Amino acid sequence: SLLGGVVVRAGDLVIDGSVRGQLNRLAANLSR
Repeated sequence: SLLGGVVVRAGDLVIDGSVRGQLNRLAANLSR
């Protein structure tokens, strides 16, 4: 729910919010 560019920690991994947003958008498009 945070804007892209915000760093999100997942366990020991650090994923860039903007990249995560793109992956979520891609998954949403595939699920249609």
